[in-house]
Amino acid sequence: MQWVKGKHSLTFGGQVIAQQENVYSPNTLGGINFTNSETAGFTNNTLDATSGNAYASYLLGAVDNASLTETSVQETGARYRNYAIYAQDDWKITSRLTLNMGLRYVIAKPFVEAKNRSSWFNPSIANVAAGNYPGAVQFAGNGPNSCNCSTQVETHYLTFDPRVGFAFSATPKTVLRGSFTINHFNAGSLGGNAQAQGTGLVGYISNPTFTSPDSGITPAFDLQNGFPSYASPPNFDATLNTGYNTTTGATGGTVTYNRPDTGGRSPYTENWNLTVEQALTNSLALQLSYAGSQTHFIPINGGAGIYSDQLNPRYMALGSLLQQNLTPAVLAQAQAMFPEARMPYANFVGTLGQALRPFPQYTSMADPNAGFANAGYHSLQVRLQQRMTNGLYFLTSYTWAKKIDQTGGVISGPHNTPRSAYNLKAERSVADDDVPQSVSVAFVYNLPFGKGHAFGKSGIVNALAGGWSISGITQYSAGVPLGPIVGACLVPYAAGCYADYGTAHVARINGAYGSGGNPTTTPYIDRNAFADAASFTFGNTPRTMAYGLRNPWNLNEDVTAGKDFHFTDRWVFRFQADAFNVFNRTVFGGIQTNIDSSSFGTVTSQANAPRKLQFEGSLRF
Repeated sequence: MQWVKGKHSLTFGGQVIAQQENVYSPNTLGGINFTNSETAGFTNNTLDATSGNAYASYLLGAVDNASLTETSVQETGARYRNYAIYAQDDWKITSRLTLNMGLRYVIAKPFVEAKNRSSWFNPSIANVAAGNYPGAVQFAGNGPNSCNCSTQVETHYLTFDPRVGFAFSATPKTVLRGSFTINHFNAGSLGGNAQAQGTGLVGYISNPTFTSPDSGITPAFDLQNGFPSYASPPNFDATLNTGYNTTTGATGGTVTYNRPDTGGRSPYTENWNLTVEQALTNSLALQLSYAGSQTHFIPINGGAGIYSDQLNPRYMALGSLLQQNLTPAVLAQAQAMFPEARMPYANFVGTLGQALRPFPQYTSMADPNAGFANAGYHSLQVRLQQRMTNGLYFLTSYTWAKKIDQTGGVISGPHNTPRSAYNLKAERSVADDDVPQSVSVAFVYNLPFGKGHAFGKSGIVNALAGGWSISGITQYSAGVPLGPIVGACLVPYAAGCYADYGTAHVARINGAYGSGGNPTTTPYIDRNAFADAASFTFGNTPRTMAYGLRNPWNLNEDVTAGKDFHFTDRWVFRFQADAFNVFNRTVFGGIQTNIDSSSFGTVTSQANAPRKLQFEGSLRF
């Protein structure tokens, strides 16, 4: 609705968005595998793995290993609801100054499943299989071990999107513009990140795996008897996937945390810009802009803090002791360095490292709603535009920018996992999609020959040279950062590591990427500039831009030439020839960044397409 009076133009309205996303989950057979072991012979009472035949094992029905997935929920229904109202006012303060103000208020409701078919990890529930250690599976709905709710995630109500902008005509040929906005978007339990089944279907799905108990001497089962019995879903047991104990076994599984307090919080971006536009002639304008942004509460791949279930990095000081089974002697050694180390629960079975995990009853934990990362962008943008005059139009732009973040993803979701969920600051670096410089030129030129132009108005010249136009787009941009540089490492119960800096002080060798020799075998980065991280350390190179390394520049020119043939005033035939990457430039890519690979520093692919020519014709009437 809009209300106009005097110098004000007030617009206001609202919207309700109900999103439904159904996912079909069929039963699947993971595979039935046969090996030579089940029909192998023995040498000195030891199974001879070089004998036997997998096909013979198949004919006998001696299965070595098999798995399947059985679900009690063939189709789930994700539900997201958003409510929003907004108001906006254009206020013409003077004939030279206009102010634009707006406010949007959003209530984004967290994910729920249509029939409450979902489950999650609840750290407040005692796990009876693990000596009542905190943390067990909880179910939505009102059945056994349920929360008597549809979701535990809280709705956040302080989601305001203000915006303000101005336009000021300093002189008849000079205009200043500026704006500031806050824009929230959906992530975590609010959707927008492909989590159409929320925190998962633990309890609604069974994934039994059957394996030979003695490396092939005894088959996992006889094929003619079918799969051995297993617990079919649904199974509303709070101890599901619990392991590392004498009650449910020494092998655990994965659970997913729901983050009740922050999972429903919307990430948001603050955008601001200031622009000066100067008319140089009646058709030529120069524009100079500064644009920046800050994004907060970005999802973090792998989670954050204890709900990643990763080992606290300070325990890496225990070294190889972490990988030893927990015994009184091992525990005593650990307590000499960390007095708080203890047996997590009376019936624990596992290593010291497993015991020191925040939730030692599980193999791993997903934390998809952890939104604690940030990103920043700053840029200087220059644009020179010529409106169509005497048959010529062009637009030239140059951007100088820098982007820094912690995760490598914003709206599209995260794709870099921090080395440790306890030290996100260590991941702050130049973003992996940072482009510091880019230049582009677009032009259209109608050649000045033929009827209606300055030259060649005669019939022959008009027929041959009239109606031709040339257009093109030229784009040059710096390569995105290279990284992370990775290598071998040993950081048990953590996410991983990067490489260390090495002895060389300059990383680039053998010239530009692709120059000299065979690009697929010639290394362009010095292996001596890096080293494998020491055991139980995370590596000291940054996530990107170690030694300032970047991928090659992107260079491209596209050109089009065409001619209009006018048969009558109404009938016009257009012939056109297009050349993409007209100079057939090669942009090398796929630089190998694993220092322990024999192809480290080499080119593994072409990042652009080769030259392409095409011809086309069209008829207008």
